[in-house]
Amino acid sequence: MFISDRPITKPNEDILDRKAFSKHLGDAICDWKENESLVIALNGEWGVGKSSIINIALDQINDDISIEKPTVITFNPWIYSDLNNLTTVFFQEISKELELQNQTIKDKEIAQKLRLYSSLLNVIPNKTIIKTSYNKLIIGLGLAGISLSTLSKWLGISNSTLEILLFLAGAGLILTELTKETLTKLSGFFETRSITYEKTAIDVKQEIISELLNRNKKLVIVIDDIDRLTSGEIKEIFRLIKINADFPNTIYLLSFDKEVVEKNLDVSLGVSGKKYMEKIVQVTFDVPNAKTEYIHQYLFNELDRILSRLPDSAKKYFSSESSHWANVFQSGIKCFFKNLRHVKRFVSSLELNLLQMCRDDVIEVNPVDFIAIESIRVFVPEFHNFMKQNKELFTSTRNHTDSSRHNNDNQRQKSLKENITQYTGQYEEYITRLLKHLFPQLEGVIESGYSSYGSDWIPDWTRNLRVCSPTHFDSYFVYLPKGSSDEISQYDLENILKKINNKSDFETELIRFLKNEKINGLLELLQNYTNDQAKIPSDCFKNIIVPLLDIIDYLPPERTGIFDISEDMNIMRIIYQLLKRENNQENNYELLRDAVLHSTSLYGIVKNISLGTPKNGEEDSNMIKLVKDEHLSILKALCVKKIKESANDNTLIENDHLPYILYRLKEWDKSVEIVKFVDELITDEQSLLKFLSTFKNTSFSSSIGNYGTIKSDYFDIKSLNYFVPDSETIIEKLTQIKKNNNLLYEEYIEIIDLFLDSYGSDSI
Repeated sequence: MFISDRPITKPNEDILDRKAFSKHLGDAICDWKENESLVIALNGEWGVGKSSIINIALDQINDDISIEKPTVITFNPWIYSDLNNLTTVFFQEISKELELQNQTIKDKEIAQKLRLYSSLLNVIPNKTIIKTSYNKLIIGLGLAGISLSTLSKWLGISNSTLEILLFLAGAGLILTELTKETLTKLSGFFETRSITYEKTAIDVKQEIISELLNRNKKLVIVIDDIDRLTSGEIKEIFRLIKINADFPNTIYLLSFDKEVVEKNLDVSLGVSGKKYMEKIVQVTFDVPNAKTEYIHQYLFNELDRILSRLPDSAKKYFSSESSHWANVFQSGIKCFFKNLRHVKRFVSSLELNLLQMCRDDVIEVNPVDFIAIESIRVFVPEFHNFMKQNKELFTSTRNHTDSSRHNNDNQRQKSLKENITQYTGQYEEYITRLLKHLFPQLEGVIESGYSSYGSDWIPDWTRNLRVCSPTHFDSYFVYLPKGSSDEISQYDLENILKKINNKSDFETELIRFLKNEKINGLLELLQNYTNDQAKIPSDCFKNIIVPLLDIIDYLPPERTGIFDISEDMNIMRIIYQLLKRENNQENNYELLRDAVLHSTSLYGIVKNISLGTPKNGEEDSNMIKLVKDEHLSILKALCVKKIKESANDNTLIENDHLPYILYRLKEWDKSVEIVKFVDELITDEQSLLKFLSTFKNTSFSSSIGNYGTIKSDYFDIKSLNYFVPDSETIIEKLTQIKKNNNLLYEEYIEIIDLFLDSYGSDSI
């Protein structure tokens, strides 16, 4: 899954057309015939392929049978944890490599002398320790000197004796500061001097120079990734090369980012790093810029590979019929990829995260948008974090219409522009263009402070899993469907859409969501697909409408918040949108007639027919007539018939939506005497209490001093009086129940007390 960022080693792996440049570098190394040493620098930014160029150059040298091949040794200082003794480490590694390659007896001798040279250089104690000890001694002696005569009197000894004692104390302090490692080095020093018969480091170095001068081959020492080191370590590397630049027949090939190294030398040396390097480096090669099309082609190849692992449903987003991918890539994504390392770094994380958003044959996000958001995360992480924390700012389609509209819209524009500038740096222009394609609602906001995209665009964005959809925005930042494991995933939604071919299967799925308390979320999501012929074909309407109406009686009894839309209204919207899409009054009539005849929910069919009936004065509204007037009359008559049948079999009194049904009965059947009809329903105390229960409502309110909403129950007195004008009779009956019927009162205590309190009864 992850792409290795290792450098390439062979010319046939080169996809950036660097073979010719690499050969040029190799030729420069082989063409150096002088005995003097040569320092070559290969300059390039991180990730441009310096190591790969060196590998190809050395490989070509190795394959060229027409030249005298040099001995190549690679020294990687950054792999060592302790670079305090860099010179020692350097010569030890060079000697080891010479012994391992063991090309001649002379090389083995040179290796031994390099090791000896390293040992001689390694015996000097750390100057920091000596300096620290010296400072402590001076301070101690100074303090002692101030009171030397006093101390001698206290101790009863002469000043000369006290001076000797202080000297011995100072010497002991220095010996204490010398660590075991330092003492070991001193021991090694005396042992080495004994073996070499009093040879100094300078003597050994001269012998190495002589051996290298008589050597028939060039020694090429490659030091790569110098710019990975700290400023102090970089200084030591160049100091090492400078001191040992007099080794003949030696070529140093250094690889680094010139700008990074110069800045670090400025700090560590306190002088111009550029001028310092000019005294050491004799030849500089700048890595040529790779052609942008080569880098993009590599990116496209990797994206194609990832796309092949995604569900087939993801491929449609890259179809030639859509310009979204081209617009997103050209507007901003392409600017992030300057070298192959950028591509590898991006692709590895993209593949891992995008595959998390797939399950079987379903993808939870729009892959085009996901690629764009991931590129922002990888290359502009601070702005990505800002986006994550400001969903409303990026996804809102709301424009202010009141007197504060201008100020509020300008504030949104200001916030966007300021944070784009603050967090995107060199990418500001590209991010701005990219956002306009990812979030169409922002284009007008950025340009003029006012969005030209309204909420009517949201269903389309949601169906296409766009990041600009409030439904899907969080998925792109937390890698969970809709941003939470508790939300309905696209997988679940696609699964239920597949069940609409069978009425029973679809109803089973609805009941499952009802039990899981996710039905309202499902109903809201389904509304985004009512205009999608591919997802909801017209011939499946019959399988959808009746099951939707059937579950109405099992929906949660009340809203959960002051601004929530009730589940039954969401069901009515789905049915209305489906029938409106077809705009075929004859077919709509047949579908509604089938629903009235076969749905088990009396309230569902009554409300559905009622909401499909334009009220007085609404003939010119946006609401269209789903059926002809004569057909609507037939549907109403069928509903009236079912209401009366329900009254006759004593099920109507059990209906939680009884007042609504009674209103429609009165409206659709003028012959019904509604008061008499209700009297016949409430024939005993039990039926009276059930009847009253349906007039209990819940209200939600809030105030400036409270952050939450307050829930309160109340009786709909006005509606009750419409059906039962004689409230006194009801008060009398409830008062008697409260006095005499303990069991019935306990069962309906909330209703009885609420009703009596509403009428202010003080009978009890």
